[in-house]
Amino acid sequence: MIPPLVNELLESWLNWIYPPACAACGAEMESAAIPLCEPCLHFMTRLRPPVCALCGAPLEIDAAPPCPNCPDAKPAYACARSVLSYDDDRARNAIHALKFHYQKTLSLPLGRLLYIGWDYYYREVLFDALVPVPLHKQRRREREFNQSTLLCEVLSSFCRIPVREDLVFRIRKTIPQTKLDFKIRQKNLIGAIQPASGDAARNMSLLIVDDVMTTGATVNEVAAALKKGGAKKIAVLTLARAPRKAFST
Repeated sequence: MIPPLVNELLESWLNWIYPPACAACGAEMESAAIPLCEPCLHFMTRLRPPVCALCGAPLEIDAAPPCPNCPDAKPAYACARSVLSYDDDRARNAIHALKFHYQKTLSLPLGRLLYIGWDYYYREVLFDALVPVPLHKQRRREREFNQSTLLCEVLSSFCRIPVREDLVFRIRKTIPQTKLDFKIRQKNLIGAIQPASGDAARNMSLLIVDDVMTTGATVNEVAAALKKGGAKKIAVLTLARAPRKAFST
């Protein structure tokens, strides 16, 4: 075991050689404990009404759903909401750093932002559990964590709603959705997500949590599986929202 003083000296030396940088904007930081600077944390583009009452996409004026970003068919969830715009480079960079560059400490500030979204949209809704979008077991072994679970756990620590990873499972490894166009995204997930058992979520009110919502295909498959498991009410909260038009070709 490395003595604390030696560990501190080693960390200081590494910070001098490789100064920690903000995962969102690249600005140099004093500490790497939470790799997100205060300006980025406070000035990432927040989504505020008007948003689509169904899918949560930002709108220029209030309008009844479906909006141009809504699913083509009625989704299995009642409504979806998001906190940040994925068009914001800072938000996108921070999410990529968590998801693809294994900067797990980002789950704390990003999870706090999720809590802001929960407080704004869902505080008055009684949920029985938070449900992270599941990873296939092979991909989870490769990544060593599920970013949606990390975000869920931080959100849970603030809103005091338990996290349930045992209600749905991804039983088939799929091609990452980011590599697919809109139509293929929907087909890619068919049959990939299943409930734990026939009535695992019976009569439960559930909030699905994920990092990014694009076409909504992933969260819709999770919601459909939860309904199959008996859930009575399902909503969605994601950290960021990307417009469907960006994924329509």
